[in-house]
Order: sequence, then C-alpha cells, then structure tokens
Amino acid sequence: MSEEPGKPTAEGTGTPPEDIAGHPAARGGRLRKLLGAVRKAFQQPQAASHSASMSPRTSLPGQPLDLSSGSFDVHIVGEGRRQPQIRRVARAAERNERGYLEFIAILRREPHNRYDPNAIAVYGPDGRTQLGYISAEDAEFWADAVSSIEAQGQVITCRAIIIGENKPNLGVVLDLDVDRLEEMDI
Repeated sequence: MSEEPGKPTAEGTGTPPEDIAGHPAARGGRLRKLLGAVRKAFQQPQAASHSASMSPRTSLPGQPLDLSSGSFDVHIVGEGRRQPQIRRVARAAERNERGYLEFIAILRREPHNRYDPNAIAVYGPDGRTQLGYISAEDAEFWADAVSSIEAQGQVITCRAIIIGENKPNLGVVLDLDVDRLEEMDI
C-alpha cells in the first residue's frame, strides 16, 4: 500500500529533524511533532524498574536517521506476543491522512540475540517499548547496513502505522526505504 506516489526527494529523507520541511509527512508539522516526541522521550530519565518488554537503553545511541520512503510495505513479526505494548503505542499515536494510527519507529540491531545474530528489533517512539522484529529473512540482508549506520553514530527511524484495529491482534507496518538501506551497506 503506497502512502503517496513516488519517493520523497533527497532533501526530505535522512536529514536532521530540524530540516524536514521537504518531507512529504511534514504537512501541518505532523512529522516535526512526532520527531519532537521521540526526542522528548529520550531526554526523560528512566524509571527505576522495567517490564520484560523494555530495553535498558534510555537515550538514542546517536543522531536519528529518517529512512521513511512514503510507502508502508515492511510488516514486522512477533507482534502477537507484544499486544499490550502495541496498544500502548497506539493510544499515543496520531491518525494520518489515510486514517491509520501513525508513529515514529526506531530500529536497532541485536547482534547478541540468541535466536538470530542478524536480529533487528523495532521499538516505539520512546525507544524502550519493543514492538517486534524485522523478519529474519529481511534482517539477514539488512543487518550489516544497520550495524554500519549505528557505528557511524546514527539510529534508524521511520514512520510506522498500526493495522488491524478491528481485529483481535494489532500489527505494525513500517515505512522503511529498503533500497536506501541496502545502498548504505558499507
């Protein structure tokens, strides 16, 4: 499902959050507001205890790198086990122009994951609430690129929507520019 025809211009992707005016999602300041919420969440101190779904990181490990493409077509996996976390993110998300609940997702490598050394975890805008993973098939191809980006002091962010509001389980679909991600594999 395509959010808008074509891809955003280079000036609208991968730029620092202060320079997002050219991004297609910047209509009405929506993307600026979402990125501001991500920044604010990472500036707040961490609570004394965590639930099992929380990551120990409390701040972005680097500068956000927006890899949104304008096309929501990367479905994450493992959401069935994380319904309470997805519902919590859904309550804070805003409806986009197509009626979907939209938020900023954060992707991070988990090289020490005992099930998949290529694992790429997907987090909500607070950076602590894990929502699922990129599929193992896709993670195999993208793990090196994500690791390279993180090694350069950046963290991948992208737009995401919640699907299945009228079904028992919610899902998450990412607006991730996979072509650009694959080009970044150093």
